[in-house]
Amino acid sequence: MLRKNEIKAKKSKTKDTAKAPPTQGLCKVEQGDLGGTQGGCAKKVPVISLGGYGRNALRGLDKLQGVCSTLLVDSISSSQREEMSVPDIEFDTTLCEENIQRIKGFLENKEIAVVLGGLGKSNGEIVPLLLDVLRESGVFPISVFSLPFSGEGNRLGQRAQRVLKDVENKRGMHIVMPNDVLRECGKDYPQIGLREFFALQYKPICELVDLLAKTQRNITFQEMLRIYDTLRACDIKVIETIKVVF
Repeated sequence: MLRKNEIKAKKSKTKDTAKAPPTQGLCKVEQGDLGGTQGGCAKKVPVISLGGYGRNALRGLDKLQGVCSTLLVDSISSSQREEMSVPDIEFDTTLCEENIQRIKGFLENKEIAVVLGGLGKSNGEIVPLLLDVLRESGVFPISVFSLPFSGEGNRLGQRAQRVLKDVENKRGMHIVMPNDVLRECGKDYPQIGLREFFALQYKPICELVDLLAKTQRNITFQEMLRIYDTLRACDIKVIETIKVVF
């Protein structure tokens, strides 16, 4: 039985030649539920989005419409600053029992879930607990973590690394997208605006969720390799590492 398997993606090398802005998978800003039916998908992939990064990812991933159900989790202090969407679950400093039960209800009869979150700010502190809730629910998490820019200061960077260390050996597939790698990737697209710049991170997530929606088999290490290959083949090279723990 496979207990632990680790795959690490090499950092991509940027080219000097400017590229045309990518069009597939770059995302329109839309609000509202990403549910519905589309393309005859046999199942919907549950996506738990956390904090500001999760909010932005949900707005940007128009390609997810019809293939996923979503749950937005955010702190009370963060959601009070946010005017465009109301979280499904709000917490103060940590998840209470009521929050946990709502998450478990969202995950009922699910085998896999995607978790989207930034690790630098206070919302990142609940990521270890959130992954424990998924484990207790028998759900295999595929997590996409954003790390802050190095220029945002040592405090955010140290917090993000501490949380990452706490979660990297938990069961699941952990995909790390540092903003510094995103910045290097963005040099290939000097003509795009700020919104499109951050949307570069969303294309691999789109492809990931689309692949999961079409997958009917149980998640095995071989399936993880197939997902890994798909992510590495994405022409937007924003992923630094991928780690799989069974």
